[in-house]
Amino acid sequence: MKTLTARQQARLESVVLLRRKNKSNAEIAGRLGVSERTVERYAQLARQQPVQVEGPGTEPKAWEARGTCRDHDPDMFFLPWYQARHPDVKAAKAVCRGCPVLEDCRQFTITHPWWTSDGIWAAMTPSERRRAHGGYRYERTAA
Repeated sequence: MKTLTARQQARLESVVLLRRKNKSNAEIAGRLGVSERTVERYAQLARQQPVQVEGPGTEPKAWEARGTCRDHDPDMFFLPWYQARHPDVKAAKAVCRGCPVLEDCRQFTITHPWWTSDGIWAAMTPSERRRAHGGYRYERTAA
């Protein structure tokens, strides 16, 4: 069995989660920034070795239940584009800015960049988070 890097494991978990939400390979590929063939490879790997999407970064946090975003459609925060001036992005950020757990959410994006690589989190787009955090560095595991 091949040992996956943290980035590969995160992508594998993302593919499993998005397939559970009946997303197509094309949609998943677009979200993850990979090819459809790569999505299919991750899906095959998940079929060979069942993936339990639990563990660091996936367990519910006490602060998440108090998040204002829980009262809104998740699609509001996961858009096909993230142009800062677009009205949909502004609306999602406005929800975040009024949230009582904004700082907890911001800390979560720092400690779990692979889990929060898509979507509006802590009133920031993916590119804003990358700039704020100085880019993402993924740990590599020894093969």
